Amino acid sequence: MSQAVLGEDHGMVARRKNDLALQLLEQGEMAETIELIRRASQLHSSAWGETHPQTLAMLSNLAGILQRAGEYKEAIEVYQATLQRVRRVSDDDAMQIAFIANGLAMAKRESGQLAESEPWFREAVRITAVNGSPLEGVARSNFADALIAMERMDEARDELELALALNTRHFGEEPARTETVREQIAQL
Repeated sequence: MSQAVLGEDHGMVARRKNDLALQLLEQGEMAETIELIRRASQLHSSAWGETHPQTLAMLSNLAGILQRAGEYKEAIEVYQATLQRVRRVSDDDAMQIAFIANGLAMAKRESGQLAESEPWFREAVRITAVNGSPLEGVARSNFADALIAMERMDEARDELELALALNTRHFGEEPARTETVREQIAQL
């Protein structure tokens, strides 16, 4: 079904705009991607509600794309707004919160807000650990990068050693995630 049939404000039109935005992203069309996904998330929010899972996914996509484009201030704002919405409909240990907290932490780290990134990395680590997620090692590795940037090498090494053990358990000895962490430890 198309926009001509359903109308501009239909939720399915919003989903198609989101899908198109992700295709444009693959082609490197950053400005068009941002505008299209911003519009898609607004349309979907109006049609289905601001806490609908697809609306929240679109907002997370928007925040990540803004971060990738170096638009850290807006990315952080979108992550924070999305996190508030998710917390209204999820329990405190929901993996979706971990994903958003990790994205928010990375955006803060990349924008030079190292100290402000730490509680968000810790939240992502906590939630992934509580859930026994195989992504706990990834969250710990991301946190370690921030600790290294803050010149807290002993803490970073501890996080990386935990990340290595977790990644080895969940992904095996060879995958890139495991090798990358092993290389990070060797560089400390």
